[in-house]
Amino acid sequence: MAHVISQKIKMCKKCGYSTLHQKNSKQMSWIMHIFLFCITLTFWFWVWVLLFIWHAFAKSTTALFNNWHCSQCGH
Repeated sequence: MAHVISQKIKMCKKCGYSTLHQKNSKQMSWIMHIFLFCITLTFWFWVWVLLFIWHAFAKSTTALFNNWHCSQCGH
């Protein structure tokens, strides 16, 4: 799972301007999963299903604490 910094132009509630906002996020390597699926003769499919369920729950709990931050004021 690769860690990336997502960026987006949003309206800052504190500054009152449209500024660049950033947050940490994770990105899954689909090519690796497809490769492992082919090599392990579909065994990896069941591992992928378990990873999908785990990430669905983990993302919903960490999404509450992973907010966008303004690059100007830090809000």
